[in-house]
Amino acid sequence: MIGILIFTTFSKTLSSCTSCLVSNSSLIQQVYFPREIFPTAISGFRLMNLCLSILIIFPYMMYESLPLTKYMILLPLSMIFSIMMAQGFGMMTASIQVRIRDTKQVIDLILRAAFFLSGVFFGAEHIPPEHLDTFLLNPIAVFLEMARAAVLGDMSLVTWEQILRSMLIAVSAFIIGSVIFVKSERKAVKFL
Repeated sequence: MIGILIFTTFSKTLSSCTSCLVSNSSLIQQVYFPREIFPTAISGFRLMNLCLSILIIFPYMMYESLPLTKYMILLPLSMIFSIMMAQGFGMMTASIQVRIRDTKQVIDLILRAAFFLSGVFFGAEHIPPEHLDTFLLNPIAVFLEMARAAVLGDMSLVTWEQILRSMLIAVSAFIIGSVIFVKSERKAVKFL
């Protein structure tokens, strides 16, 4: 359940941010305003939606007699950083989508493949130990394992080094995506 909620939010955020300029082209052509509002609004909406959806975890934890642990901080961190990474990648692809309109379809295809490669339906405990490090190179897989560790209180499968690396990737994607978006959105508007 946690895997589906977090990955679906990541997927919808990335997909919506990719098409944010094209889908709002009529508004963009009428008046000038900072275009960064579109991906930020999408991410904010998706984060709030995820926060409300994730509330189901707490009654389930009570039902299963799972205590709150010190790792619960990993749950909001995994949510925030997965959305941050999705917004960063979405901002990178938004200006490409303006020129090459099939970009969103390619992103959706990649996201479908990532759904099966990220451990949404299976945890890292099902990965053979010799391939676990390779599996956890995927930042989304790490964010999903962080959320599972927060609920189950078990940090045996994911290390702090892997968590920090994934957070660094998310922050880097966000910063690079923001820079690319700001530099290219004015030129991209000409293609709307």
